Amino acid sequence: MWTFEHRVECRVDPAFAWRFWTQIENWAAVDPSVEWARIDGAFAPGSRITMKTGGGEAIESRIVEVQDGSSALLETLLPGASVNFLLQFERSAIGTRITQKITLSGARSEEYEEQVAHEFEKGVPAGMQRLADAMERAAQQA
Repeated sequence: MWTFEHRVECRVDPAFAWRFWTQIENWAAVDPSVEWARIDGAFAPGSRITMKTGGGEAIESRIVEVQDGSSALLETLLPGASVNFLLQFERSAIGTRITQKITLSGARSEEYEEQVAHEFEKGVPAGMQRLADAMERAAQQA
């Protein structure tokens, strides 16, 4: 099993950060590699999120668990493995601390580990900072 965790802080209220992140259409506005993102219903367990990245195929994730306003667990299935994304939103001294923990597990997880580790360890820190910056800009405009 492979795990990676990264945190950022932003100067917005945790409730605002949560609302911004759970509006799936914001994902494409924040991440230049995302062409579009859609959800098949409410942001709730069982709903599916489909995301199209530049040059790639659409990727589907399922919302496994939601603690409204504070955390969500999403799962993306691969043949013989799964990638879980846990996002947590907590009050911090300046506003909100966002923690993302990514876990790759399953019988065939070792086959994906090098690619997944490289991709996420390289891209997640910058992506989370873009998210924090976008939340701050959106809060200023609200």
